[in-house]
Amino acid sequence: MKIDYKKERQILKKIITTNEISSLININNTTIKDITVLGIGGSHIYKANCKNLNIEKYTFYEIDEGNFFENIQNFIKEEKEFNTIFSYPFIPKKNNGYIDAFFKNNTVISKKLPFKKEDFLLSYKLNRLTNIVNDACASNLFNIYTNKGYEIYLSLLSGTGINISYSQNNSPINTEFGNIKIPKESDLLQIPGVESYENILSFDSIQKSPLDLKSAKDLSAHIFSLSAISLIEDYKSASLIFQGSFITKDKEYSLMIEKYIKQYFKGNINIIIDNFSDIKGASLI
Repeated sequence: MKIDYKKERQILKKIITTNEISSLININNTTIKDITVLGIGGSHIYKANCKNLNIEKYTFYEIDEGNFFENIQNFIKEEKEFNTIFSYPFIPKKNNGYIDAFFKNNTVISKKLPFKKEDFLLSYKLNRLTNIVNDACASNLFNIYTNKGYEIYLSLLSGTGINISYSQNNSPINTEFGNIKIPKESDLLQIPGVESYENILSFDSIQKSPLDLKSAKDLSAHIFSLSAISLIEDYKSASLIFQGSFITKDKEYSLMIEKYIKQYFKGNINIIIDNFSDIKGASLI
């Protein structure tokens, strides 16, 4: 199988911002605060106490899918105030001074839904008003806040799923990259079972790939790096943050991505690996 990486880079540059969604978060309105962060999505639910951008306490919780939001309400009932990371595709909405999340039941989503398919505002399901942010945007918000002086900021998420956030006027933008279907002109469609970029990039897909493990990881790292390059190549400096259980815990994989990014981008590059950057970023809103 031969992949024309120059062509793939051009394809990515054309389509990666197709589904872009503003987080509605302005960096000028953020500040360091002591707050609980609730995380919903991915492989589990969690609650973290964040103080001065440090994680003080982290509670992992498995929730019965049959009573998903009812269980979360019990999980947070003692919390006076909290911000929420919602790792499913949603449209941010202003609601009584908060950033709420509107989920549509016809949303294309690569993860298994732990809740019924229906339209809803997340604050209604939680029975509480809370600021809500996508995990990739939260991670990139931390990147923007703590790494000053770069022209563009990216977060690359790879764990249960994959996603990318980039900055626009110092505000995180969600691309919902994993859900984008691979166009027909891409060489990646030669691989059996491949339809979306998540099928190439996620850890679960790599495990199931018809390619051998080393080749599958290398292809994933190469394409993930090109997705980043497609966003930063017109800039002279960029700060990138890696977050997620795969990209932060598999050192071989993260080094592959870093190698390819530095191969293609010759500007001033800053790369950070921080698996709690989404929690820290969410604490700022």
